[in-house]
Amino acid sequence: MFSLIDGNNFYVSCERVFNPLLEGQPVIVLSNNDSSVIARSNEAKDLGVQMGVPYFQIKSFLEEHNVKTLSSNYALYGDMSQRMMNILSTFSDEIEIYSIDECFLSLNGFERWDLLEYGKEIRQTVLQDLGIPTCVGIGPTKTLSKVANHLAKKMSRKDKTASGVLLLDTEEKWKEALKQTKVEDVWGIGRQYAKKLHSYQITHAFDLARVRRAWAKKHLGGIVGERIIEELNGTSCIEMELVPRPKQSICVSRSFGKIVTELGELSEAVSTYASKAAEKLRTEETVAAVLSIFIQSSQHKTNPFNAGITITLPSPSSDSRILAHYALEGLRKIFKEGIEYKKAGIVLNGIVSAKYQQTQLFEERPSNPALMKVIDKINKRWGQGSVFLASNGTTQEWQMLSTMRSKRFTTRWKELPVVNCK
Repeated sequence: MFSLIDGNNFYVSCERVFNPLLEGQPVIVLSNNDSSVIARSNEAKDLGVQMGVPYFQIKSFLEEHNVKTLSSNYALYGDMSQRMMNILSTFSDEIEIYSIDECFLSLNGFERWDLLEYGKEIRQTVLQDLGIPTCVGIGPTKTLSKVANHLAKKMSRKDKTASGVLLLDTEEKWKEALKQTKVEDVWGIGRQYAKKLHSYQITHAFDLARVRRAWAKKHLGGIVGERIIEELNGTSCIEMELVPRPKQSICVSRSFGKIVTELGELSEAVSTYASKAAEKLRTEETVAAVLSIFIQSSQHKTNPFNAGITITLPSPSSDSRILAHYALEGLRKIFKEGIEYKKAGIVLNGIVSAKYQQTQLFEERPSNPALMKVIDKINKRWGQGSVFLASNGTTQEWQMLSTMRSKRFTTRWKELPVVNCK
């Protein structure tokens, strides 16, 4: 058996933990540069606020309906996610972190347990210890646990007294669940496949589960389609990924909070992004052999400007200094005067494990893993950005807009919540 635990409206829930006044109020969270909606409370959903809609298009509507609007606070969400996963890891030895707000637990060996009560205990523990509401779906396959979670969430929204836990432990139960699940809500069925299935009058997961394996293999991406059918019929085909797969590429890019025209400001941004990409490499104990830089003006201009360059490093590295050095070297080659730049980014490829890193005998700029380890420890202890490259700059006026961001309560000493006792 598998369990899928998913945080309800996760970004909004994180905000509510530290601001209880948001409970019961319509709340939305905006994307980078406060450009579009990426998270909504149930109250905001009930008002008809859609995901992905540009903020400027609905600003007056939000003000009219007293919708609390917040800039994204990724430092807070990431830390709360880590705390949630740490709590969930106490309920099973096998945990697969699927995204920032959801994970699978293997419940093999729990057959004699009351799994419905166990699911309720999981949900209550996360709520009590962290303040994040969740829904729990349990089924004999990962796909069916996803179906169970989806329905548990729907039931919780309709009925606030619902347990938020759904157990599909018999064929009768999961067939009934499949009848209530639209085919586009099945894990692994994207928009195009859903459209194709609808053309064959396959509208619900129950219909999909009844198609022949050969048909699924032909029309749903080969063996992937076959696995979906098997999983919907209770045969587990998708194993737990206990160790995250190494990323094949890493991209760090942002739109600027203002127009950038000077090489100096653009250099600060590129150096900062290279440093962040290097940190991601070190977190996964990997190194990159190829670095690409791109810069661009607003794509809404009549003649938008785009430029990029790819550099093969002398040897794979995760050293912030080395990646920033070559990134800035590349930037100087593609920078053009007179352009109003709106975005820049770094892409790393050729990623391999740091264990298999090969270095050259006479490197011009040798990596220093020990130094990077010390810097990472300091930043983890005292807050991100406590130690940084001088080339990253100090004022960073180009940073993306985040005018409505809440405090980073759990990762910045100076932003700890204040409690007044009377």
